[in-house]
Amino acid sequence: MEKKAETYDISFKKKAVDLYHQRKNYSAVSRELNIHRKNIQRWVNSLMKMELLVLERNAEEKVGLVKSLHLLVKILKRK
Repeated sequence: MEKKAETYDISFKKKAVDLYHQRKNYSAVSRELNIHRKNIQRWVNSLMKMELLVLERNAEEKVGLVKSLHLLVKILKRK
């Protein structure tokens, strides 16, 4: 008989990640929630990657805005 993979909703994953951030211990959270610690590690790592992408995107947007403002100032000074 084939074992069906367990699926977890986003609120459960968030709870697991929050517990990990409180305790800094994958095994303790794993025992408390009765799930494999690899799941928690994967969710924490995924969240960190998403946060880094958001930070990078925000930084790129800020650089773009600053460049646009400098260009606008140069144009306005010509007039």
